[in-house]
Amino acid sequence: MVFDHPSGGIDKRMTRIPKSRSVVLVGLAYPHHTEVAGIENAVPVQRHVRASGHCFHAARVLCASGISAHLVSACGGDEEADVVGEALVEAGILDGRIVWLDRLGARRTTRLDTQGQVIEDRQEFSIADRLTPRVLSRRHVRHALDQADAWIIDASLPEVTLEHLATRPARPLLLAMSHSGVEARRLRPILRHADVVVLPRPCAISVCDARPDTTQEELAERLHDLGVRNAIVCGCGTFLILDAGAILPQEVEGTPGDDCEGLIAGTLIAKMLAAQPFPVAARAAMAAARSRHAE
Repeated sequence: MVFDHPSGGIDKRMTRIPKSRSVVLVGLAYPHHTEVAGIENAVPVQRHVRASGHCFHAARVLCASGISAHLVSACGGDEEADVVGEALVEAGILDGRIVWLDRLGARRTTRLDTQGQVIEDRQEFSIADRLTPRVLSRRHVRHALDQADAWIIDASLPEVTLEHLATRPARPLLLAMSHSGVEARRLRPILRHADVVVLPRPCAISVCDARPDTTQEELAERLHDLGVRNAIVCGCGTFLILDAGAILPQEVEGTPGDDCEGLIAGTLIAKMLAAQPFPVAARAAMAAARSRHAE
C-alpha cells in the first residue's frame, strides 16, 4: 500500500510480484454494507459488511486459478479500509492500494426489506477520481504494470486514466469492464483499444446510445461499429458474446447471475492466459457465472 499524507509525505511498502503469470487490476475495491430493514422498513435489524468491487472479485478468481493478482485501487483513511485489506490478505491478492488519509474511501450501502427486495442502494465512489495518470506513474505501480501479462480496468476510473492505460505503448492483454451505465460511457473512447470488454446489458445499451428493447443483433452491430472486437454482455437471462465482432453461438444452458462481471472477467483472463482462444474462454466464463447463480 502507498499512503498519501495530507502533508504530502509518502510511506511506500513495496510488494514484489512473482515471476509467474500476473495480472494488474486497476479499479475500486470497497466495503459493501447490507442492511435488512425491520418492520415497516424501520431501523435495520441485520447488518453485514464485506469487501466488494468488480476488480476485487476478478482478482479472487485469478488467485484461485494460480495467477498472481495485484490490485491497484484508491482508498480513504477511514477504518473501513481494513475490511478490504483483510479480504485481500485472505484471498492472496497483492495489495497495491493508494491511501489518502484525509479522504473517506469508497463504499456501497444496500438496504433490503424483509423479503429481500432492494429499498435503497447508495454508492460513494468519488475517490476513484484520485487515480490519475500521474498517480499511476509512480514507480511501484509502473513496475507492476510493466511486469503484468494482462490488465483489467473498470469504468470507475477517470476517462483520462482509462485512455492513458488503453493507449500505453507495448501494453499487455487488456480487459475493460463496467457495472454502471453512467460510468460505462467513459469506455467509449477506448473500446477500439481493449482486447476484451465485459458489460451488463444496461451498460452496453448506454455505451451504444441504444434503446432498452434493442435486439441482441442490433446491439452487437452497434458495439462492432464502436470498435469492439471481443465482448461478453450479460443480462436479460442470457449472454451476448462477440468474437471478432460476430455473435458467438451459446452452448451453455442456464441464467447468469446479477453482478457477475468480476467473476466473468477473472475467469476469462485466467483462461486466455492459459492459451485458450477467446470463444473457449468465453464459454468457460459463462459456465462460471451460471454455476454461481445456481448455487
